[in-house]
Amino acid sequence: TVMDPQLSRLLDRSIPFDAEKVKVLDEVVEAMYGRNPNHVNMANQVLSELKEDPNFWLYTDIIIEHSQNPNTKMNALLILQDTIKTRWNILPADQKNAIKNYMVEYVIKISSVPHSKENTLLNIANLVLIQIVKYEWSTTWKNFIPELCAACKRNQYICENNLNLLRQLSEEIIEYSKNQMTSKQIQELKGNMYNEFTTIYQLCYDICKTCITQPDSVRPQLIKACLETLCGFLGWIPLAYIFLTDLVDNILVYFLNQPAFRALALKCFNEIAVLKVEEGSIDEMNQIRGKLFQMFSLVIQTISNVLPIDVSLVAERKKIEQTARAQLQPFEVLCRQLSLFLTGFLVTNLEWIEPQCENQSFSERFLMIELLQKGLSYIVRLSELPEDQIFKICVEFWHWFTNKLVSRGPSDSLSGDNILFLKSNNNANLRTSVYPVALTHVRKIMISRMAKPQEVLIVLDETGYPVREVIQNTENNALYEIMKELMINLARLDWDNMSTILKTKLEAQLDGTEWSFDNLNSLCWAIGTISGALIETEEKHFLIFTIRLLLNLVDLRKGKENKAIVASNIMYVVGQYPRFLRANWNFLKTVVKKLFEFMKEPFPGVMEMACNTFLKIAIETKEEFVIIHNRPEDLSGNRPPETEPFVNDIIRKMPETTAMLEAPLKLIFYESLGHIISAANDFQRIEFLVSSALEDLWTTWKNIISEADANLDILRNEECLLTLSFILKAHERMASAIKHPFFPALAKIYIEAIKLYCFYSDFINTQARQRGKSALHDHFIKKMKTVRKDVLRLIQTFVENSDDPVLVAGEFVAPMLDLLQDFANNINEVKEENVLLLFAAVLNKLAGHVAELVPKILELIFESTIGMISADFNSYPDHRLNFFEFLKAATSNCLEAVFSIPEEAFRILMNCIVWAFKHEHPTIHEMGLDILIVILKNVNTNADIANRFYGIYYILILNDILYVTTDSAYKNGFKQHAIILSLLILSLIHI
Repeated sequence: TVMDPQLSRLLDRSIPFDAEKVKVLDEVVEAMYGRNPNHVNMANQVLSELKEDPNFWLYTDIIIEHSQNPNTKMNALLILQDTIKTRWNILPADQKNAIKNYMVEYVIKISSVPHSKENTLLNIANLVLIQIVKYEWSTTWKNFIPELCAACKRNQYICENNLNLLRQLSEEIIEYSKNQMTSKQIQELKGNMYNEFTTIYQLCYDICKTCITQPDSVRPQLIKACLETLCGFLGWIPLAYIFLTDLVDNILVYFLNQPAFRALALKCFNEIAVLKVEEGSIDEMNQIRGKLFQMFSLVIQTISNVLPIDVSLVAERKKIEQTARAQLQPFEVLCRQLSLFLTGFLVTNLEWIEPQCENQSFSERFLMIELLQKGLSYIVRLSELPEDQIFKICVEFWHWFTNKLVSRGPSDSLSGDNILFLKSNNNANLRTSVYPVALTHVRKIMISRMAKPQEVLIVLDETGYPVREVIQNTENNALYEIMKELMINLARLDWDNMSTILKTKLEAQLDGTEWSFDNLNSLCWAIGTISGALIETEEKHFLIFTIRLLLNLVDLRKGKENKAIVASNIMYVVGQYPRFLRANWNFLKTVVKKLFEFMKEPFPGVMEMACNTFLKIAIETKEEFVIIHNRPEDLSGNRPPETEPFVNDIIRKMPETTAMLEAPLKLIFYESLGHIISAANDFQRIEFLVSSALEDLWTTWKNIISEADANLDILRNEECLLTLSFILKAHERMASAIKHPFFPALAKIYIEAIKLYCFYSDFINTQARQRGKSALHDHFIKKMKTVRKDVLRLIQTFVENSDDPVLVAGEFVAPMLDLLQDFANNINEVKEENVLLLFAAVLNKLAGHVAELVPKILELIFESTIGMISADFNSYPDHRLNFFEFLKAATSNCLEAVFSIPEEAFRILMNCIVWAFKHEHPTIHEMGLDILIVILKNVNTNADIANRFYGIYYILILNDILYVTTDSAYKNGFKQHAIILSLLILSLIHI
């Protein structure tokens, strides 16, 4: 443990920083990485104080020389790096020169011998050196590249690190400097690198040639560093270095034949493959394109010796996994680089390759077709591999490829299944002889590997057992979206082929030859994705076939797990075809009744999927539920005419249908019903249906209120709290779906809901005052706070969805002020932050109709909220965020009222806006900027207001906007910063 006197000495800036201080610093850093929380906190405090010393970077050399702790050295280098980034231009020339010389010597020292323990330090030291180069290369260090390349001759370890330095410098200039340097600086550095590339190329060329002629004389790590560095430059160097030298034909092909370097060589080929040939004469471009295709041919020929085109890569991977597991990672890396090369080459070059393949007079036409076929064959085989990254690369390619084909119109299908050995003939072409065969295989692969849609809640756990999914997989969702578009393209290009594959796979599920949870899931997800891609008659016939087969599968498969999987897939598929359901009422009615049956199935996830599917169907086909259907015959045979809309039957049987559902699922049912009711064609009918649907809830509500009139204790009963919360939530769900026509239903409980809110709020406030803040964590108090939130959410939802501001302002707003007064009266910890969102909604929707109430609203909210959020940046984060939402609504909709508040209150308001745009939270930062922009735009329209306003706040705003504009932590708001600065400049004409 470090003693206090030692810490005091370490922190005392009057004592020179010596070896003794470094020793103490080592102990502090050791404590920071330890497990004792007290020591960790102490160490963080000490290090924070040291970092605040603006001269601490001056001790970097002392720390590196005397420290025994690598983490101490690493922190010193990071502080130096930060100093270079932020203060380099203001440092004296002698200091800059000293830092440069020291870092060069240090890098050479630690890179001259193999030290794996020093690798992290070396990487950071390299980055520090690169930061210096970015500033000095164009001025005082123009010979940086020649010096670096010359130093490579000292030994291979230094050479390896210098190559890494060159690669990192290239990456810094090309990829990482966009937000750190101006475009002019970047162009200057690119120009320097471009001009010096001859030296770099010669260095890499000599190393590669030496390796080829004297294989044992060059360390493998140096060769890898050389290829990595070369790869980093290939994307933007002069094309002459690539196509007018033996770089491709001899050097890269040589390494492509070496197992240890094959993946890196492919990586280099990939950089060349994606080069766009757009400059020069037609003859020059054709010459370069010819060399590109020769390179493509060389790679295909070389790779086919390693991975024969007629061998399954999946089988090869399985064999490696079973017999030589250590080789599995190199195999996957190679396949990944191969997939990048092939897809990159075709995406970049197919546009000029296709016309050559279609040109009957072109002598090498059949060779090009054959090579293109082989390239597509490899991508097909790569698509089958289980490695996720490779699969995504292939999916993105097929998505691009099919988009390209769909934009031209459907192609003729080619019968036959052999993609590997296609017989050429004089009439052969890509569209009829190559692409269809490849796409047949792609359809099979994509169907078998279809990503899971978001709607599906039943998944397989690690043991293969179906369970309910708890957390959505965002990466999977992104893959699903692109695969969905791909499947639609594949269906449009050749529906006969697609439907044959899908039907064959469905029948294989029924006869058991391909039955498995995974296979059925992928198949049904694939079927769901192509909704809307077909003409209506095709879709109808295919969907009838699919649903009937799946219903047979439910009867055929025994066991709850099997039935649950099939049921979830049925629900997913039918939910994806609203057009078919709208056109086939009896089928839709049958499906919905089946969903109601699934709502009684207790297997985990089935009820959830049934409710969610019903919601989806209700949204997409709601009009069908509120009309009387009188069709003589439909899918299910002859049926008697209906005497009432189906919605009436749903409402009548709702208690039975939802009996087994838990509260959250019942709420989904109410929301679904709300969407259906919203489709009714007149206001009275909507009111009648809503009353029918909510009748039981209203009865329960009235009973609770009546009992509470006699005994308020009933309102503190847990069951009562849960019931009230559910009723309010159910109303909110229906209000969100029905929108403004819901107001008669809301009116029935509105005043009582506000009274309930105030009752619970007063009780919570009293408990917090009497028992302290710990009372707020009580079980019953939490339930009461939930009821408060439910009341606010219900009212806010109605206000946001209303379309009659006069009615809402006249009948609903005045009682809301009780909520605001309650907010003002409560202690800070009890104030419900959603009150601020409610009144933000009121101002956004009704500002022009509640003008007389706006001053009172502003006064109550400002007086009760500003004190909470002005003490610091962190207290009451929810209140802070919601307050700025309210403030944005106020400044956007009733700015005159904002300007009319007392001067002191306005000053505090402006301080709050400044605090907002200086806040570390991006949302609050951007909200503060948006609010300020609205204020400044309005101020600039009135010369008198502008004179008074800018006389007080101009310098304050200017200083703080410049502060955030020059701080990289706020770079996301740069556009708004620029707008504000322009408004401040424009305002000068008013001052």
